[in-house]
Amino acid sequence: MPLGLFSIFKRNKYADALFICRNIVTPDAELEGCDAIAVSNGLITYIGTSLEAESMIGPDTEVVELDGYLTAGFTDPYADPAEKVLEGAYFRLSEGASESRICSEVMAWLASNPAAEYCLASDCPIEVFKNSVPAEGEEKSAFVKALDEVSGEIPVCVIAEDGMNVLLNSAAAEMVRKRAEEYRVFSVSPEFALDTVFSIDYDSVSKKLFYTACDYASRGYTSLLGNSESFFFDKIYRQILTECYGADMILQRYYGSMRLSRALPRNSVLYMLSQNRTSCTELDDKINYDNITIDLSSDKESFSCMDVGYVKELCSELADKGYSVRVNALDRQSALIAIDILGNLSDSYPRLSFSVLHDQPLTMGERGMIFTGRVSEDSLLHPGQLKTSGLDAVVALSEDNARIAGISGFTGRLAEGMAADFAVFDEDPLAAKTAEAFTALRASKTILAGKVVYDASKDTPQSLSALFSEQLGLIAEEL
Repeated sequence: MPLGLFSIFKRNKYADALFICRNIVTPDAELEGCDAIAVSNGLITYIGTSLEAESMIGPDTEVVELDGYLTAGFTDPYADPAEKVLEGAYFRLSEGASESRICSEVMAWLASNPAAEYCLASDCPIEVFKNSVPAEGEEKSAFVKALDEVSGEIPVCVIAEDGMNVLLNSAAAEMVRKRAEEYRVFSVSPEFALDTVFSIDYDSVSKKLFYTACDYASRGYTSLLGNSESFFFDKIYRQILTECYGADMILQRYYGSMRLSRALPRNSVLYMLSQNRTSCTELDDKINYDNITIDLSSDKESFSCMDVGYVKELCSELADKGYSVRVNALDRQSALIAIDILGNLSDSYPRLSFSVLHDQPLTMGERGMIFTGRVSEDSLLHPGQLKTSGLDAVVALSEDNARIAGISGFTGRLAEGMAADFAVFDEDPLAAKTAEAFTALRASKTILAGKVVYDASKDTPQSLSALFSEQLGLIAEEL
């Protein structure tokens, strides 16, 4: 009998839901033979036998009998659902694009999208912004004039590769000026400019959102850590998710992450994180913002080259405020610096996640010079690539990935007190003998906070999108 059984009964006589499944897949040997999981307030309150769990069934308890194989829900700590959902609303400029190349690509995009009401281009090199200063006596820079020539009256926004700077053509600038005048805004931020020009087609976006969510659910994922390179795109995605939350149609927990590609004042970074974290309160841990990703280079020509003292102080302040930290180390020296800094923090903040993504074959001698602590390391070029199968793969995608995402204290394991997030497969995951075979498995159901949110037998992106539109209409009527 599982430990803590009687104490659980005393605290919570009746469960909100009881899941019965003959095949519970877990690395915990103590749970062998268990076939029942009780849930209250979205958390697991009991794991044991269905016979012992009968006393937890009350008049309002939902009893769900599941065929197949139940595992802890999977986590993807390298997801970028915002980019998938907003695909088509913007395009990426080619790497290192010059001003003339940007103009050519904007012109080509507009030619292939003749009905477009605006043009949004991302990943513009910072150098272009530095050089886009009007000459003395001129109102516009040469680059803006060139953009005007290829875009005409179509508003164009060019977003810098750091995701925090925006350059506008004359049509977009005029739109922003009028809106700022209307709202009496005297200092226009990049976010205000993008909000002005960018308009969301909720019908199209909701279809993409549920296509993406169903794709993740069909593979057993119940938690996603966002890795959007754009602060703005992540915000838009979370706004749409909040609408889904209001309609009770969240399929995965979402953990937003700020992307820091260059040194900004530490108080500004903490303020932006705090603002986003605050916007996620009272959302039942379905939408969160507790992570930051830092791009770090030791190349002095790169804008991601940051002073070691700055990085150390920033990471220390972030950890003190409860933020998990990931560093994308772009070279050997930055990998060693990041591992050492985060390694020293990891022992003091055991509930947080510290990880470094790099592709440097560090020697034992180099590792002996730094403190690695509990830092997780993974490939920068191929992060999260599954290399195992069977029970090891279940653990890698659930428990290990939850630890990398900094949420292992809440989800990723089948244990009392953990989130009731499960995946159910028709086929036995333990029978998948290769990583490829395991990856090919498809979930028949996913359960989030003790509720079945995805049922492959009836849920499709189209049906969920239609239901979402209907729910939004009902919410609007109530308001």
